[in-house]
Amino acid sequence: MEFYFILNACGASTGNLASRLMIASLIMLGAGWLAETDILDKVSGFVIGMAGWLYIVNEVHNGEAGKMADKVHVTLVVYPCLGKFALLRGYLLYD
Repeated sequence: MEFYFILNACGASTGNLASRLMIASLIMLGAGWLAETDILDKVSGFVIGMAGWLYIVNEVHNGEAGKMADKVHVTLVVYPCLGKFALLRGYLLYD
């Protein structure tokens, strides 16, 4: 959701974009939570979480958000992507 808030602060966001990013974020975080609570095995949680993360990255770089991101400095898009990756990597590597 931080991508939506960054784009919204620059006046370049839509409600449909917020819904798509929220759903992808919930899938990513839900998979991580399920893996951490041992409802889902670690590898499956990682793979599902990475799928959500990759959707977000694709949306931010190539989708509607990417088209609007020209108004936003590139570091505001790159740093949250790296942070999400570090979060998901932690689910897989550190038990």
